Amino acid sequence: MRKTDTDKEVLQACEAHLRALQPVKKVKSTYRVVHRDRPELDVRLDLDTDIGRLTYFYEIKRGLSLPRLEHLILQLQRDSREAKARPLLLADYIPPRLAQRLVEAGVNFVDEAGNVYIDSPGKLYILIQGARPKRLPESKIGRLSQPSGLQVVFVLLAEPRAVSMSYRELAKASGVALGSVAQVMRELKKKGYLEQKGHDEWILTRKRELFDFWLGGYGDILRPKLVVGRFQPPERDLDQTLAKLQKESEAAGISFAVTGGFAADLLTHHFRGDQLGFFVSDWPAELTKRLRWLPSQQGPVTVLRQFSHLIGFTSNEQVDFPVAHPLLVYAELVFQGRERELEAAKLLYNRYLTSLLHAH
Repeated sequence: MRKTDTDKEVLQACEAHLRALQPVKKVKSTYRVVHRDRPELDVRLDLDTDIGRLTYFYEIKRGLSLPRLEHLILQLQRDSREAKARPLLLADYIPPRLAQRLVEAGVNFVDEAGNVYIDSPGKLYILIQGARPKRLPESKIGRLSQPSGLQVVFVLLAEPRAVSMSYRELAKASGVALGSVAQVMRELKKKGYLEQKGHDEWILTRKRELFDFWLGGYGDILRPKLVVGRFQPPERDLDQTLAKLQKESEAAGISFAVTGGFAADLLTHHFRGDQLGFFVSDWPAELTKRLRWLPSQQGPVTVLRQFSHLIGFTSNEQVDFPVAHPLLVYAELVFQGRERELEAAKLLYNRYLTSLLHAH
């Protein structure tokens, strides 16, 4: 079954749940697949109710996870403002934890199971929770959803010229075996993310949709595979910890790139936070001893494996420490998921990712 067919099923089921609500007199929607590579945002759903018409900009999503949801909230809020409508999420199933996060964010929702949140402050409030899905969400099967696939997708998103690389070059850039690269590229072509332009020329399409997919995969699948360890440093001030890391890594001939809040602060001067994360080319046990870091599941320092030379980012900003690519910094901020991190993620997205993900 094609993605558009399953999306239409979600839309129809959600419309049926809305029509069953006592205050709702009529439901009218326009349907098309949202391609954010194009500027128009005309996906609307109108509810005629006892208090008048409520107009929504909606998105259809399946298989939601918390990291994917946090990005979606930022995206829906931004796009609904541009469309001059209220944000509405239609989904196959929204678990209670994710439903609570949507309520906190003020994003209305309906799912196929019958969970509903419609709020027009001071006029109408509907919250139906506890419904369970009749069928499990579709499992994502394929190389694209595996760490190797997500590493290849990162390279394609981070480097516009990567789509013209040979499979061997892509394998080297992504740290993925040559055979796996071929499988990932076939899957991207099959799903319509790669389109043929000329005889041997391909272009990456639906970049923001592919980024949405990659972002959820980063938090759920790729990041756990990249974590080398978490540590408690002896210094109270993480700035001192970072300065010492730079000195010791240079002496050991090891490269690193800061991510998360520290990188966001270097790139936007807005937020630093209390967590220091960085990607590293190597991490010998001797370096941990020299830094006097102790393994700790609650430690503020997270070391991540550098899987690609494209992880390092050349910024127009004058920075004191090497930073990771904004795609990874944004993904880490969304993964952390606290209010200040999400504020920083929004600023970073507008400054660095909008042009990258909209470029043709």
